[in-house]
Amino acid sequence: MRRRHLSTSSFILLLAVAVAACTTTSLLVTGETLDALGQQFLETGKVFDALYEQRTITAKDYVAWAEFAKSFKAYYPQAVGLWKAAKASKDKEGLDQAESIIRHLRTQLLVFVTQAATTMKGGK
Repeated sequence: MRRRHLSTSSFILLLAVAVAACTTTSLLVTGETLDALGQQFLETGKVFDALYEQRTITAKDYVAWAEFAKSFKAYYPQAVGLWKAAKASKDKEGLDQAESIIRHLRTQLLVFVTQAATTMKGGK
């Protein structure tokens, strides 16, 4: 099995996102923030894969990530679709519903981003 090494830039990116997330209490949903959330999910997945391959995190931690990833992959595209449709039709209730789902996914993802960043800097 090929070992993945975590780059310093991956660590800095995850740490910066985690710090920014801790200081942001609200989320203005735009196409850019949706894209950024999707990218953050992908990058976090790469980091969790590498941490697990390097045996830096436990199987229990990795299973928790995998379960969240499955949920994210199911709900994120639906929330994006709902947000786009509601925005196009100026449906305030639909926008509120989509943004609520997106905020929830973002909050859950940030738990894993923080865990990865802490682990990468030697906190675990």
